[in-house]
Amino acid sequence: ASRLLPDITDGFRKALACQAIASAQAQAGDLAAARATAAQVTDDGLKTTALSDIAIAQANAGDITGARQAAEQMSDSYWKAVTLSRVVETIMKTAK
Repeated sequence: ASRLLPDITDGFRKALACQAIASAQAQAGDLAAARATAAQVTDDGLKTTALSDIAIAQANAGDITGARQAAEQMSDSYWKAVTLSRVVETIMKTAK
């Protein structure tokens, strides 16, 4: 899917596609690709969604430092706090 990104000329649609791809990559466990794709997202709200998905996937994989780093990249303090709370919940669930 990421091979089609150069064909998308509308900025918002490209950001939307990058967010969807980054989230799918994170859920599939391809965290390096997810981070690279998320870096291409130009819309703050969409980037926050991608980074949140990456942070949760990293927490599920046991990468707490990476999860925190993903959350720290968010510009919106509210969603950063929500994501960090979700990271803690994920850690607690996987620690059982």
